[in-house]
Amino acid sequence: MLPKRRARLIGNTVASGALLAFATLLVTAVRNSAAFAGSVYLPLSRAVSGWLGFLFSFSSYAVAETLLVTASAVLVFCLARSVVRSVRERTAWPLLLCFTGLILCAAWVYFLFMLFWGGCYYAPKLEARLDMEPGQPTETMLVGAAESYLDDVLLYAGQVPRDGSGSVTEGGFDSLASEAVHCIRSLQLRYPDLFGGGIVTHPKRAVSYPFLGMLGIAGIYCPWTGESVVNTISTAPFLPSTMCHELAHRLGSAP
Repeated sequence: MLPKRRARLIGNTVASGALLAFATLLVTAVRNSAAFAGSVYLPLSRAVSGWLGFLFSFSSYAVAETLLVTASAVLVFCLARSVVRSVRERTAWPLLLCFTGLILCAAWVYFLFMLFWGGCYYAPKLEARLDMEPGQPTETMLVGAAESYLDDVLLYAGQVPRDGSGSVTEGGFDSLASEAVHCIRSLQLRYPDLFGGGIVTHPKRAVSYPFLGMLGIAGIYCPWTGESVVNTISTAPFLPSTMCHELAHRLGSAP
């Protein structure tokens, strides 16, 4: 039994190191080669993210939340079982194997994160890919922008659908989600080299919205399932921008 446990321990350790090494090599390639990032990694990331999103599109709620809860329960069970076995056998081997197994799982999670999407953080930034030079706004520019937005609000406020009390009837989450997807697809058509090649599916409601609200999180993108998750506790005017923000992550815009 001891040689088998030792072999598993070594195997878990070697596999964890290999996954971390592969992830590091991938990040290094994306960081140091704009050509590799633009022609290989980003198109691959958009394609994988799109297919993952399509695969998990059967639910209008985030599957990632269910997977997270399930993984947490499995983690607690494995730890408890390892403690019991270590006490019963009077050896630390079950705990050591559990520990290295958890490290291996974490290495897989990190490797898949970098492979599917995390490398986008190290790719050339969006302004560079758009050949734009971001400047430092002046107070005059900010005031002018605010006045322009106010003019637009006053111009279009009368065209916004409202109920009998004057409140906006934005059409609900599903209607806004469909419009957000339409906008992102239009962006893909306009800039196919930057954003094309990925399937775009509807953003999803977060079941854990009270917890996300406590953390101040309006939305989050889950690379392992390709889901753009939106905190529905946000007020209606913020939902469209949050939806488009999380969908833009799927298209390879990380920062």
